Amino acid sequence: ADGGVVSEAVDAETRAKLRQVFDKFDADGSGAVDTREMKAMIAQLELQLSDDEVARLMVEADPDGSGLVEFEEFVTVMAEQMKKGGGGLVDLVSAAGNLFGWINPMSWFGK
Repeated sequence: ADGGVVSEAVDAETRAKLRQVFDKFDADGSGAVDTREMKAMIAQLELQLSDDEVARLMVEADPDGSGLVEFEEFVTVMAEQMKKGGGGLVDLVSAAGNLFGWINPMSWFGK
């Protein structure tokens, strides 16, 4: 499926929740998450991911290969991974949810 179609399937309420999540990852407020910010979030969550695992996560979350995860990419990848029942970014956001007091993001999709 084309990336735009998936993110359009995500309703406004879910997008608003994902924006809050994204903004936590986007520490410098640039509108995109880079590898350094991704590693900082992983460290804050005390997750033990190797550099290879972080690199794989970034590749999954960055379909256009820019090295930056933009919000639309974030929404699309979250939606795709949710359909598969989880995965890299979804697992990371779930862990962040525990830290920041979000309900499980798995419940945001699937309406």
